[in-house]
Amino acid sequence: MSGSCPEQKCQCTLKVDNPHKSHTPLHVPNVHSRSACKQAQAPIRATADLYEVGFWQETKVAKRGVVTTRGKNYAKTNAARSKCVSGDYHGVGSGYVDHTNGTKLGGTHDTYGTVKC
Repeated sequence: MSGSCPEQKCQCTLKVDNPHKSHTPLHVPNVHSRSACKQAQAPIRATADLYEVGFWQETKVAKRGVVTTRGKNYAKTNAARSKCVSGDYHGVGSGYVDHTNGTKLGGTHDTYGTVKC
């Protein structure tokens, strides 16, 4: 995320990892998204979407992960496929901080990865 909000001292970032095979049971393709700030904010939101890359188009293969926190300095979520299917994947993460003065700071980040099952 970019922007300037010195009165909130937000200094926020958005990180989205490459789609990968989960390290937890089921070992399915997934992607994580994390919005983090230097200080607690109200609210912080993170979303994650996972798409399988096809020859002509991308297909959404997981329910969107969404988390909103209040009074914390981060929000993190993930989107995971329900079964392991080898392929190329596109992860999309977004995050924002909605300040009490009405200003909004946000961003979106895309990542790509190959998963072998």
